[in-house]
Amino acid sequence: MKKILLPFIMLVLAINCKAQLTITDSLTTSQITTLLEGFGVTVSGLTVNCDPLAMGEFNGTSEMAITHGIVLTTGSASATAGNVFTTATAMPGTAGDTDLDSLSGSTTFDACVLEFDCLPAGDTLMFNFSFGSEEYLEYVGTFNDVFAIFISGPGIVGTVNCATIPGGIPVAINNVNNDTNSVYYYNNENPAGQYIAYDGFTTNLTAFAQVIPGALYHFKVAIADAFDDMADSGVFLEAFSFRSVLADPTGIEKYRNDVFTVYPNPGTGMFVLTDKGQELAGSTVNVLNVLGEAVISERITNEKTTLDLTNFDSGIYFVNVVTTEGLISSKIIKQ
Repeated sequence: MKKILLPFIMLVLAINCKAQLTITDSLTTSQITTLLEGFGVTVSGLTVNCDPLAMGEFNGTSEMAITHGIVLTTGSASATAGNVFTTATAMPGTAGDTDLDSLSGSTTFDACVLEFDCLPAGDTLMFNFSFGSEEYLEYVGTFNDVFAIFISGPGIVGTVNCATIPGGIPVAINNVNNDTNSVYYYNNENPAGQYIAYDGFTTNLTAFAQVIPGALYHFKVAIADAFDDMADSGVFLEAFSFRSVLADPTGIEKYRNDVFTVYPNPGTGMFVLTDKGQELAGSTVNVLNVLGEAVISERITNEKTTLDLTNFDSGIYFVNVVTTEGLISSKIIKQ
């Protein structure tokens, strides 16, 4: 019996170890820069202002969709890995952040701030992230821990928080939870999470900003405890997801402009996909939001297919046309 059980136990342990989230803290600025840079961006002048143990590299599968990247916390990066019955309540005793004070509506503590300059190759910058906290759900409405990605530079008036949910709403305890904007919230207590200590976290969200290609922009990524410095919060930044894509001056990216074009219909606010000839007849067109969710899926039956985005939030949408030759893509920026 022992000979049969031992291989089985070893297999279970191997699977378990593979699934766990691992954290490496005390990262160098060079390591952080490498993890940040994705397609079409150059990062420079990176600085970190927080306790060395509050930031780390995470790797591995968990209840989150993101599997690799940088985690910034208000306490301990290593404490984020564990089941939901563990408690992340480290108190490094560092200062808060005045920019986050205004977003939270209260004094903040234990801020972890990452700043850097960015040179984008395209006119749109994007960054994937997930915000989590021990404050969920008991302290919703009381301790409004908050996260933001501030951007400043050419074409931007002042400093803007680009890490928001639709409607320009900041990502914070009171703004995303089981009752408010719950479509963006994951309850890690039910079912009980095995690999993330936080009681709840957001879905995989995407920050985006319109920029001028080749211009220099400054970013400030910040998270802090609000009202008190007890229960920790953290933000998971997906590795290499900080990226830049290029669109033409009309806000439309054309990979195959000899086949189809996407353009706005000024009279109705609709976007129209035009099939030049009958090349796309019978193909499927899908419109995805920045979270990768399909918001429209239609089959092209004639030379012109109308895609009604009138009631959709402002932001970036991707038009994918599935043809017999493969996938053709275009980007729409809805103002």
